[in-house]
Amino acid sequence: VTQTSAIPRLALVCVTAILIQGWWMTWNPVIPSLISANGGLEETTLENIRRLSFDSMTVTSLLLGSFVVLCELFGNANPRRFLLLAAAISGVLISVIGIVLKLAGEPLMRYVWRPIDIYWNDFAFYRYHGNAGAFLNLAWPLILVFTRRAYAPAATRVKRIVWTLSALACAGALCLNASKAALVIGLLILPWPFVTRLMRLKRKSLFLLGAGSLLLIAGLLILSSLLAQEAAFQRMTNASEVSASFDGRVEAYQQYLNALPEVGFLGLGPGLFPIAFPYQTSPLGNLSVGLREYAHEDYLQTVLEWGWFGTLWWVLLVAGGLRQALKS
Repeated sequence: VTQTSAIPRLALVCVTAILIQGWWMTWNPVIPSLISANGGLEETTLENIRRLSFDSMTVTSLLLGSFVVLCELFGNANPRRFLLLAAAISGVLISVIGIVLKLAGEPLMRYVWRPIDIYWNDFAFYRYHGNAGAFLNLAWPLILVFTRRAYAPAATRVKRIVWTLSALACAGALCLNASKAALVIGLLILPWPFVTRLMRLKRKSLFLLGAGSLLLIAGLLILSSLLAQEAAFQRMTNASEVSASFDGRVEAYQQYLNALPEVGFLGLGPGLFPIAFPYQTSPLGNLSVGLREYAHEDYLQTVLEWGWFGTLWWVLLVAGGLRQALKS
């Protein structure tokens, strides 16, 4: 019997197209014709442009290669269970480490990070709290599903205790981490692993459970704001910070949207966002000092770096995965 591959054909086509375009753009960059001479923050020499693209494509190739391997492994139930369990456990470990470092503060963080990096590292070993929040949002639903299964009739008490504590640790991590978006997404994710069981409850039981859950969440949010600086809820309730964050992002996003017609069909090139936007006031220009390493908006940065052609393959890859997940 011939065993068919578990990797969808569309995924293979998308991965192949992304790698071909990315590596071709690395050796044939188009960005020098789009930007003027640099003022000194980022070199715009052909050698440096190729180096940035090479670094980006190396990471992209490794990630897509891992994705293809995992697709194949996930076609088998036993490796799939092991990998999902490993991902959930890694989420628990990151949550615990992040909570310890966050509560201990700078004295303990000095053993992990250089003093200059402590400001940027806001949770666990992540250089930026937004990245930590994104990882927690991926691990959170897995942890919740394992917690739900721990309450099956055949499950042991030890298993229930371990996964309940794990869920609380990840919940605490989402509250203590500084990412506002990660906290909101985490709260939106919370009910979904339990939705089938919630639908079976009587209205009174559902009301009591909902009220208890809201009180627990409110307690965690308030406690996180009291225990640590720069916690997500603390930042969300700071009107001036929220306003400054919102206004700054809207201004930046407008610049990116204004630059989209300039980047062409194939985009700036992988990893070249810092070259195109090294300044705060002018898309593809050099007016005032202010380096942007990332756009803080992955979708717009993808369109800028990969153009409409490359973005098509990324969209098909992600949307195809979501379709397959819903279909399953």
